[in-house]
Amino acid sequence: MKENFIICIESLHVADVGDQNNAHELPAEKLKQREVVYIDIANDPVTAADYKESEDPTKFKSTKTGRGPLVGPDWKKKVQPVMTCYKLVTCEFKWFGLQSRIESFIQKSERRLFTIFHRQVFCW
Repeated sequence: MKENFIICIESLHVADVGDQNNAHELPAEKLKQREVVYIDIANDPVTAADYKESEDPTKFKSTKTGRGPLVGPDWKKKVQPVMTCYKLVTCEFKWFGLQSRIESFIQKSERRLFTIFHRQVFCW
């Protein structure tokens, strides 16, 4: 199984609003395969099981820095500084018949984990 399953997560933290087209400087053949998924920590839905009011960026206000809350669909244009975390998730599962299902499941799970984690980072 070791050589048949690969998951690699690369992260870049950049002071911008997520407007870079190729932050990871991927070659053309990788760009064709890439799917871009935007995560908005303030406005993307979170399941009831994952929701914690203390980790809600739309309600959090830092007493130390004064940042927050992140309100409305255009909050990125209204706050400074803003940082984008560009994640490159590479996943290969080489088992015939299960490959696309498992890879899809992993991608959905990573989105959920990244959303929850970055909401926590903002609010902690």
